[in-house]
Amino acid sequence: MRRDIVVMFAILTIALVAACGGGDGNKPIVLQPDPIPDEYQGMSMEELRSNSSSKGYADIIGTTSGEVYRGGNDPEISKNILKHKGTLLHYRGVIEQVFPSSKEGIFTFWFCSSTESETFSYKTSNDCVDPLFLLYNLDRGPELARSDEVEIAVILVNSRIKKGSTASGDRNISGGLATIFIAPSVSVIKAELVK
Repeated sequence: MRRDIVVMFAILTIALVAACGGGDGNKPIVLQPDPIPDEYQGMSMEELRSNSSSKGYADIIGTTSGEVYRGGNDPEISKNILKHKGTLLHYRGVIEQVFPSSKEGIFTFWFCSSTESETFSYKTSNDCVDPLFLLYNLDRGPELARSDEVEIAVILVNSRIKKGSTASGDRNISGGLATIFIAPSVSVIKAELVK
């Protein structure tokens, strides 16, 4: 009987270690920016701004190219975003949410973009109309905090799902307020605080 308990305990211990990882093989995935492309190395913000694409947020997610956009988790949005992968873009806006990484100096942010003529009043997901998911390293600019007004030069790398509603009250196909929607994910080349 005692031997059966020891065997059962050993089996449970092995199963628990296997289920939890138990080793260095399960290192956390660190979301970080891509290396800066050679053609943008050492450029000032002004140079990056003048070399960036004139495509706006609506162009990137596909609302101006004739597709019908209903919000929510529409796979067509990701397809449209990926058509612009590698494009240099420039934005001004506000840091909405900050996510420190397990690796020192690496951060991800939700960023509320706006045009230069808009005021930067976006502070929460209920106010943010054109969000970007930023992949950021402190070697690309200053330490950023929630509500910081920032100018960024970025390369579009992918799409990311964001939870929340939109300020415009866009509705998903089922008619309810959009609780998830797809936004561009970008690798920051350079960031500067707006004074």
